[in-house]
Amino acid sequence: MKLATSDPVGFNDEKHVNNFINYLVRTDYTQKWTCEDTVYNAIALPKPNGEYIVDFCSSKLAERKLSAISIKATVSKLLSDYSKDISSLENSRYIIELEPGEILNKKDYKNCLLDISQYINSLNKNEQTICYTLHADQQDGLHVHRFYINL
Repeated sequence: MKLATSDPVGFNDEKHVNNFINYLVRTDYTQKWTCEDTVYNAIALPKPNGEYIVDFCSSKLAERKLSAISIKATVSKLLSDYSKDISSLENSRYIIELEPGEILNKKDYKNCLLDISQYINSLNKNEQTICYTLHADQQDGLHVHRFYINL
């Protein structure tokens, strides 16, 4: 497996950040990318000790909305704690490229996301990760979003 990286993308304002978080955790069934594979999307949230809580997105909209609210609260807290503004937030996207013959089972997506998050964090010391999300439900294939704040 290889990761192809895109350039980081910043945010214009609070509405842009909120829309992005809603996109990450699929909080609206009318979104064009929400489908039966959405339950295989995985999300990794950092714990204070540096480890991650990794789980699949819930099939229940109400639970995904709670996840979005939690992430939005984390963003507000980090911006306040580090005296930063929205311009310090970024999203990096990593395309997961499988080798010929390599198979990644949907049940393995959580472990895959954990491995990717640990690898990427080892490279980025002047940033604080808010969350990682593995999207398995889009036509363009598996990819990971890293939502973070520049310190």
